[in-house]
Amino acid sequence: MSEAVDNSADQIDKEALKRKYREVRDKHLRSEGNEQYIEIKNRLAHYLEDPYVPQDADQAYRSSGQINTL
Repeated sequence: MSEAVDNSADQIDKEALKRKYREVRDKHLRSEGNEQYIEIKNRLAHYLEDPYVPQDADQAYRSSGQINTL
């Protein structure tokens, strides 16, 4: 019994695939760019804090020297 080998991956038109992805991406891009996003402040400010990280963990981690900051 011989097994059939699927060579369909070798037959992909990469340029056509790139064009299709570009078309879909272009449909979803908005002309406002980053202006489409709202600033997280006032009633949304609570989303800036991670409830699962202890309050002092960030400061302790930074002062430990384990990370590099720009």
